[in-house]
Amino acid sequence: MPTEKTDRLSPAYRFDDTGLVETEPAGGGFYAGPPPFDVDHAELVSTVGDYYRFLRLLVDGGVVDGRRLLSVEHVRAMTTDQVPASVKTPDSFLPGFWDGMGWGFGVCVQLAGPHAGRYGWSGGQGTDFLVDPDGRIGILLTQVELCDPIWGLFMEFQEIG
Repeated sequence: MPTEKTDRLSPAYRFDDTGLVETEPAGGGFYAGPPPFDVDHAELVSTVGDYYRFLRLLVDGGVVDGRRLLSVEHVRAMTTDQVPASVKTPDSFLPGFWDGMGWGFGVCVQLAGPHAGRYGWSGGQGTDFLVDPDGRIGILLTQVELCDPIWGLFMEFQEIG
């Protein structure tokens, strides 16, 4: 995040034996200013409004404010399963992950069950989003590292839809 905008950064936390422990201070920490090394693999820092705007871009087939930013084909590739069945072995990822699931270019895709067609992403700093086939968007921002209590919250959030 640009240094002149770091006042917009919220704190981040993790659970330990005593409860919540701050890992990133408000307005500071790793994401304040230029990163010390290449982080082009992830590390999204965003406002909920911009996050929602990005998801609307996907729902609207690559168009935002009447302007095409992504082709329909790119959005479809991003949001549909790109992993061949032969690769979806029990030992290739988390146990049970591939049961009714797939992976697009950047998002997890539900292939079966009551939420078939939904895509989304759960981030390590406690961010979760979902997009249903009807275009409904859900965003959950906890700012708490993934752990059992947060996974439970994510599961509840996912089932609400």
